[in-house]
Amino acid sequence: MAIDPAWGGGTPYYACANYYAAVSKFAGGDSEKAAAYYEKAIELGPEMPNFRRTRALLLHAKNKGREALEEDLNWVIAQDPQKQRHYFTYPYCVFVQNEAREVLANIDNYL
Repeated sequence: MAIDPAWGGGTPYYACANYYAAVSKFAGGDSEKAAAYYEKAIELGPEMPNFRRTRALLLHAKNKGREALEEDLNWVIAQDPQKQRHYFTYPYCVFVQNEAREVLANIDNYL
């Protein structure tokens, strides 16, 4: 974070968000910090499909935020996977979209 927090379209913020969202409270997990880090990551990398996909899976599902989960995953699905992105290839974008579709099709298993 000290060197370049905007690197990779905000990937350092994304990594911190994933940590705070995934670990238990006992180990330092914090949903509020996770939400703030995801917001900053998305601000710096608004076209990064994995940021919203992972926020849906780690944060919204954990907090039982069905509407927010659906919103993030529908955004991912709506993106054009052929659009040139700085950090992602076409196959990876399709992979993330397919994962988003799978989660939406089985949403009750995640909440």
